[in-house]
Amino acid sequence: MAGSAEHAPADRAPTSASGLHFQLYRQGLGAPVRWRLLSANNRDMGRGAHEYSDEQACLVGIADFLAAVDILSPSLVRAPDNRWAFRLMRKDEVVATSGHPFDRRTRCERAALRFLELAPTAELRPGVAQLASTSWSRGYLRTAPVPHPNGVPRRVGRPV
Repeated sequence: MAGSAEHAPADRAPTSASGLHFQLYRQGLGAPVRWRLLSANNRDMGRGAHEYSDEQACLVGIADFLAAVDILSPSLVRAPDNRWAFRLMRKDEVVATSGHPFDRRTRCERAALRFLELAPTAELRPGVAQLASTSWSRGYLRTAPVPHPNGVPRRVGRPV
């Protein structure tokens, strides 16, 4: 088959069966390196919350994220325009965020759980992509968690 891993060019590693992959990127020359998880059709599923000085440090950050994926807890936050976003938390530290806002809270919840489920199966693509800056993605990262009626931030339950 033309698309199988055994017929892949020698200079290219075989892709994961799901097509999910981590992409390293920066938003402009000299900007810090970050990572994001992309689906097979290159849709942004989520992003690391930390910035790294270079590609190697970012790779270490991805490895740390994957080592902690089982203990991360999703938290939902309000994004601009009455939308929802998720954050993946390790205790009180934000480790990753959604790649885009969601129109419904339930879709955001499902996306967070799916992100946690699929991230360990993703491949790591080499190199650092240069991306244009987006205005919405910076704003919701700093917003407070959505208040729960009893004053506790809304946490999303993980399936058992």
